[in-house]
Amino acid sequence: MAPRISRHVLEAVFKRDDPTRPIAETYRQVAADAERLGYTRPSYEQIRAFVHRVRRIKKQPTTADIVLDIAFIRRHPEELVQHWAGIGVRRLPR
Repeated sequence: MAPRISRHVLEAVFKRDDPTRPIAETYRQVAADAERLGYTRPSYEQIRAFVHRVRRIKKQPTTADIVLDIAFIRRHPEELVQHWAGIGVRRLPR
């Protein structure tokens, strides 16, 4: 059983992750940050799972994107309500 990951370490994952680079590179940077901050070095599996979640979140359109799409009649206003409800909406090609 792995120890809990600190909020500071998870924030480092969110800041350091670049989808164009391998997850292993993100892990090396985050693990170094964790040690520098005095936290236990997280396992690769923990970071890999969190990186996948972060990448899914970053793919979602922002509220501003949705409002702009509604203004230009590219989306139905109901999609803004779905976004706020946490249901999620698709990303439109730009």
